[in-house]
Amino acid sequence: MSSSRTALISAAAVLAPTVLLLTLPFVRKPTPRPKRAPVVLPEGVSRIFTPDGLEVFVGKGKEASDKQAPILCLHGGFGTALCYSRWLPYFAERGRTAYSLSLSGHGESPRPSDFTTRTVSGFASELSAALGYIRSLHPDAPEPILVGHSAGGGLSQYTLDRGLAQTSAVVLLAPFPCTGGWPVYINWARQDALFGIRMLLHGGDPRSPLSSPSLVKGVFFGPSLPDSAVDSFYKNMNHEESISWPSSMLLRFADARKVEAAASGRVLLVGGEKDVLMSPRVMRGLGKEYGCKLVLIPGAGHHMMHDTPWKDAADVVLGQIEQWGL
Repeated sequence: MSSSRTALISAAAVLAPTVLLLTLPFVRKPTPRPKRAPVVLPEGVSRIFTPDGLEVFVGKGKEASDKQAPILCLHGGFGTALCYSRWLPYFAERGRTAYSLSLSGHGESPRPSDFTTRTVSGFASELSAALGYIRSLHPDAPEPILVGHSAGGGLSQYTLDRGLAQTSAVVLLAPFPCTGGWPVYINWARQDALFGIRMLLHGGDPRSPLSSPSLVKGVFFGPSLPDSAVDSFYKNMNHEESISWPSSMLLRFADARKVEAAASGRVLLVGGEKDVLMSPRVMRGLGKEYGCKLVLIPGAGHHMMHDTPWKDAADVVLGQIEQWGL
């Protein structure tokens, strides 16, 4: 194959996903999927709902102090509160009370009529309200600590940048970089050359790139995670997603200094050594943008909260919170 033809194919592999992300929210209807029964909660985890009806999982620390900052964890695309099902009991065992939120249209939270075109701005108001609700449950504690993963990490940065919330700290787990998420989709297209073609064949379904356990493992996890664990994760993924959420974060959407100020000057970046989306290179670039501590978890892929070294990632977060004195 000639070099010019190879370059053309490579360019198409990168451009096709970008064009699809920008146009599909406005030209397709959501793919009908059967509603699943509510998931069985992990031991030690309970479910509550915010005044707005959003689902929240709770892991209450057995010896948690009223003076400790509560932790609110936020999922990314195709996620739910269940994304932190391993971390909540683990945090509770170590005396920390933590919450995990399902944004609207995710998990058991109600689905808004504009879900397929809801952008980061629409979800930001939900996150702001949820943080206020968690704060009200802990009147004697500092502001909550916000932990956001992937697109949820992008949403966390956007919400803080816009002054919609004040937190004691923010922990960004393999987040969309505030400088813009377009490099993430270039990485995805490099990992999955059929990204754009498959999405077209699936009628523009946003879940197309994650439509099988093997595709999920390829972009979400490191090579050491057993297939049985991937299958379980796949079955519990949210059945649909607003493609407008990530597409509204393709270009710069937040200023690191504003995010840092709204997070009381405390920012931690955590990435996965084996992450092919928010790759170590992307994370190092974001670390320079913030000028903050960056930890890469050995052996971890993108979904470090469910990958083989999930305890290592959890310990990094808990250790930093302890260092902050929160």
